[in-house]
Amino acid sequence: MGVLATIEEDFVPQEALANFAMVGELALSGEVRRVRGVLPIAMAMREAKRPALLVPLDNADEAAVVED
Repeated sequence: MGVLATIEEDFVPQEALANFAMVGELALSGEVRRVRGVLPIAMAMREAKRPALLVPLDNADEAAVVED
């Protein structure tokens, strides 16, 4: 997403990405793999008042512990 936003600024407006963060490991196969440390990342996003954190499906339960 970051590469796409950099290459095609008209495709993904910068202001649309301001409140988003994405974490995950991208495998050579294209699979997005689970990562460690999602809970503190989700907590930091909440503290920064950024509403959206995109995580691998295998990390979803951990990230969901943090409420607004």
